[in-house]
Amino acid sequence: MQKKNLKFKSIKHARDNRNIIPSYKYYASLFIMIGIFLCPFLAHLKIFKMTSAGKSLLENVDGYGVDIFLYYKSLWVILLGVSIVILLVGERLFSSHSDKQERNFLQKKCWRKIILCVTVCLVESVISFFFSDYKWEGIWGAPFAWEGIIVIFSYAVIFIGSIIYFDNPSAFRIFKVVLTVFCCIWIILSIIEIAYRPLFEIGFFQRFLASDQYYEAMKNLENQEYRGMTALAMYNPDYYGGMCVMIFPFMVIFSMLEDKKSRYGYTFLAAGIFCCTAASNVTTSMYCIILELFILGILCRKQIRSYVEQLVRMLIVLLVFIGVLSILSKGSFLDGLKQAFTNASVLDNGDERFELKCVTLEDGLLTIEGKEDILVIQWAKRKGEQQEHLICTDVQDNDVKQQVLNEAITFQDKRFDKISIRIEEPYLMVSCGYKNPMKFYITTEGLKGVGPNGLVLETINAEERETTKVDSLFTGRGYTWERSLPLLKQCILVGKGPGTFAYYFPQFDYAGLLTTHGDTDFVITKPHNFYMQTLVAIGGIGLCALLFLCILTLKGNWKLINIDFKKENQMENQIRIAGTTVIISWLVYSMFNDSMIAVSTVFFFIFGMNLAILLKKYGEKTNEN
Repeated sequence: MQKKNLKFKSIKHARDNRNIIPSYKYYASLFIMIGIFLCPFLAHLKIFKMTSAGKSLLENVDGYGVDIFLYYKSLWVILLGVSIVILLVGERLFSSHSDKQERNFLQKKCWRKIILCVTVCLVESVISFFFSDYKWEGIWGAPFAWEGIIVIFSYAVIFIGSIIYFDNPSAFRIFKVVLTVFCCIWIILSIIEIAYRPLFEIGFFQRFLASDQYYEAMKNLENQEYRGMTALAMYNPDYYGGMCVMIFPFMVIFSMLEDKKSRYGYTFLAAGIFCCTAASNVTTSMYCIILELFILGILCRKQIRSYVEQLVRMLIVLLVFIGVLSILSKGSFLDGLKQAFTNASVLDNGDERFELKCVTLEDGLLTIEGKEDILVIQWAKRKGEQQEHLICTDVQDNDVKQQVLNEAITFQDKRFDKISIRIEEPYLMVSCGYKNPMKFYITTEGLKGVGPNGLVLETINAEERETTKVDSLFTGRGYTWERSLPLLKQCILVGKGPGTFAYYFPQFDYAGLLTTHGDTDFVITKPHNFYMQTLVAIGGIGLCALLFLCILTLKGNWKLINIDFKKENQMENQIRIAGTTVIISWLVYSMFNDSMIAVSTVFFFIFGMNLAILLKKYGEKTNEN
């Protein structure tokens, strides 16, 4: 009996010693946390010179691109990665001998799988970069995304750094405080945007976006594409919603397992983040939030009564939030909430459209194929004529009678009465009832397609691909995914290089673009699927290594699902449960969204911290045994 007590005391003493950390480690944890959660707020004007490939495909002015929201986020993540490397190297050089032994993680079996997976991802990235035709994009990332190989290495460093520095109670407390402050600022800024207007359209915030040289230009800055959708400095509501998904589980779990005094504050924050997600009008994020509540219920099933009570409290606060925000936004918040759940499409006017099946252009001959009939359009001269003019025929080469109505050429034939044509030299505008018409150059050699930045297209849809019901799935993502399949087959072993997706994707499918986006002046720059994005960027082996690491972590956490909620383990358990929820919801969220600098940085940090807790738990289990 005495021996057992001695053994118990020695274990307890060992645990206490592990909780006492050097001061440098405390400040390193604080530095990393502040760096991570500052990233989503960074925004500043950057004018950069495009590569020849970027000039022809992406939006630019005289070969120069303009970025406000992502470029400096990218630089910040790189600097954060470099800083963590310096910290790790400094620790190895200046720490005591005993501490060096403790940090010699490569000797630990549990670490070897982690290092192996990370190494495979990085090696795959490097190999894909060297085989890529676009080296500049491979290093820095595609313009307006900036996730090149340097950022990928920075993600890996942040991931490893979070495992090393966030495995103790002091670091957990730092995380909790910084996350709470971040959440408060996030909600306050979101309320301003919901009730008033986007932050970057407000004079006070515009001062931070550019130097005095360009400040006047900032005054005219507007966001028409995402009008009525909250995004803050995240560039896109999808990414804003993704950030909400990252932090929501922590607010819920804190509100459930904290003391009574703090519980109501975190309930308020959890309800606020839920409303922020709704304000993004993003369906994926809303359903991920719902999924997270379900996952938390499973993970906290031993505390189900406390969990249900917390849901009721959050629901009450949520209703108050919705009422206040609806009043402040004059009803637009409720409309956005409805849209977020219903995923309403802007293309629901099928009765007014000519339902396209395929659009091809070859040798100046434009063929518009509908579900039942085909219209052939050319700018040419008939035999015996001296001048080119518009010639429209059906598939049997019979002339289709034309008439001029409101300066537009229409057709008396009922088969094509939903098609109209306008001649605006040097363009021929063909409308099929979608958001915008198709645009073609009128030349002596026949019609030519108009690509991005006025690019002349000799051929459109050379493979004669037809539209399918899959195209319209998930607000047009089905089209991108289906068109990406041939590209994905080429990247099973080695990818095309980071940031190169847009250059390899088969662009200029007019029928597909019209039926999914309502416009042909549209470039698919991302697959809107993290797994496809990663597969094209670094290859299938790297993607498998990342997913294996996720599955390994979730498997380990599942084994600890019945862990107790004793006072001494409370904060650790909170972060572990919330972190596990984030990983699962991120795996779902990533099916419908790409990686984005700020969101991915936060995810890899949370992922690493969750893994640190897992390694610590199994280490304690081993010591006890």
